Amino acid sequence: MRNIRNKKWTALCFLIAVALVAGSLATFGDVDILQPRLSLVYDGIDDTDDMCIWIHPTDASLSTIIVADKAADMVVVFDLSGNTLQTIQLLQTPTGSEQPGNIDLRYGFSLGGEVMDIVALNQRSPSQGRGFRIYKIDPDTRLLTRIDDGAAMDHANYGMCLYKSPSTGKFYAFATSSSQGVEQYELVDNGEGQISLVFVRAWDQTKCEGAVADDELGYVYIAEEKSGLWRYDAEPDGSIEGTHIAVVGENGYDNDAEGVTIYYARDGGGYIIASSQGNDTFIVYDRLPPHAYVKTFSLEGVEETDGVDVTNVNLGSAFPYGLFVCHANGKPSIAVVTAYEDLGLDIDTSYDPRTGTYESE
Repeated sequence: MRNIRNKKWTALCFLIAVALVAGSLATFGDVDILQPRLSLVYDGIDDTDDMCIWIHPTDASLSTIIVADKAADMVVVFDLSGNTLQTIQLLQTPTGSEQPGNIDLRYGFSLGGEVMDIVALNQRSPSQGRGFRIYKIDPDTRLLTRIDDGAAMDHANYGMCLYKSPSTGKFYAFATSSSQGVEQYELVDNGEGQISLVFVRAWDQTKCEGAVADDELGYVYIAEEKSGLWRYDAEPDGSIEGTHIAVVGENGYDNDAEGVTIYYARDGGGYIIASSQGNDTFIVYDRLPPHAYVKTFSLEGVEETDGVDVTNVNLGSAFPYGLFVCHANGKPSIAVVTAYEDLGLDIDTSYDPRTGTYESE
């Protein structure tokens, strides 16, 4: 009798599980499963957690993808064919390592009279000094050179993003945290050929990592892992009252909310694309408020999604409508690339991220 009851109970649990999964899928409809075009691998690879796309100033086909490997303590620069151009080994000691978190870039920073493109990443490890590493990009070699003064912070950080103010042209960094809220810093020329951080403001927010700033509309989006995506004013004198624009549990947005990126299109159009790590998908929302849900997609073989980036720029014959790149978990964890047109979203190649302007119609 006991075996019969156990079998009935097992069958009932199975039916409940099936119903729950079906109900979850029904909340956000079909998921487009796409095939990656390219995998980014390199010697020493461990966990390619986040990445950013740099657009070459004169030949977009020479653009690069720059990744941060938090487990191997490395920064790696790739060309658009997946070839390794540069590997930077961050500090590793018997007492700890730097643990690079998120990575982001901006164009046109003026340092010592030289205008340059910069890449920044956060250092998670308290044993090696919390803060940022900041590099400039040589447009001729496409290689990185460190230019910060140590860029130290007092508080723990977990992730970060950069922001260039459309009203003042000043550059800022937002540092997210697993325990100590969000902090905003201005990036400044310290007069000695280096970039320093100047604290601006902070606000409380529970565990968050992924973040992205909209340099045209003046917003910063923070992915709080258990609740979803929040929008804040990115200007230093803006409100610290957030707007909850995408809720975990709705439209298939699942625990935990991770990376986030922006696709720019004319007239404020385009998309916000967020990693839904709990169900290995990417959730797409309208860029303009109220940020309506658009669709969900996944990439074949991509699990526990984390960092993401996207560009609309025509990168040549391989990616004429831009590309989408994301973290793909596994052992080792890599980054994978697909063509933007494969996402099944509207295409607008008129935005120039280097100038923040649109081509004339």
